[in-house]
Amino acid sequence: MDELTGKHPNLILLDAVKTTKIHDNRFRCDHGWDIDLDDGSSNYEIYNNLCLSGGLKLREVFYRKVYNNVMINNGFHPHVWFQHSHDVFRNNIVMESHQDIQVK
Repeated sequence: MDELTGKHPNLILLDAVKTTKIHDNRFRCDHGWDIDLDDGSSNYEIYNNLCLSGGLKLREVFYRKVYNNVMINNGFHPHVWFQHSHDVFRNNIVMESHQDIQVK
């Protein structure tokens, strides 16, 4: 997948033409992640959210911008990022330390 998306980065956006926005929300999940973008969740913009318990997870996809969120009692879970994911995680407040799993 790294090789394919490196050669053809626009291939990812064929089915996620418009950016999906998640913003200005309050989330709480006591048995998982407050925000969970799993396999195939490309082209997202996530900002100005309050995550009260489960934090935020990003896994195996592309073109996600995560900024200006507050994560209380948990943190950021970057699971299996591709080399050319174009993901951005910036200007967030996280209560727990960085929790990496197979991040390149």
